[in-house]
This record gives sequence, structure tokens and C-alpha cells, in this order.
Amino acid sequence: MELLLLAGGTLYVAAIGFFVMGRLGRFLDNGGISPGWDGAGEARDAGQEPDPPRQPAPSIPQDHPSAFHKK
Repeated sequence: MELLLLAGGTLYVAAIGFFVMGRLGRFLDNGGISPGWDGAGEARDAGQEPDPPRQPAPSIPQDHPSAFHKK
């Protein structure tokens, strides 16, 4: 009886492993995890034009009246 339980458990683990490895193989064949979010790629996939990249905000000169610095 113990041998049957051990053999059944081994077959169960092998079947689950076969299923998981098949899914993992298909995932990796399709490119796996992308390196990062790509707004241009999403826009291209949706058939839209991508947003222009954001420009950093200009810094306020230190002598400007709205600059908060100690004199």
C-alpha cells in the first residue's frame, strides 16, 4: 500500500511538473517578462501615436524673486 501511495505521488508530481514546465516554456518562447513598461509599445499595440517624452521642468535661477533661498 505504501508503495502504491509513493508511486502515485511521484506520478502526480511528474504530471504537475510536466504541465508547469510546458507553461513556462511557452511563456519564455513568447518573450518572457519585458524589461520595463514601454508606453510607446503600448501605443503601438493599440494603434495610437505615442506621447512625446516629458522634458524636465526648468529650474528657477537663484536670483529669481520666487526662489526660496537664504541670503
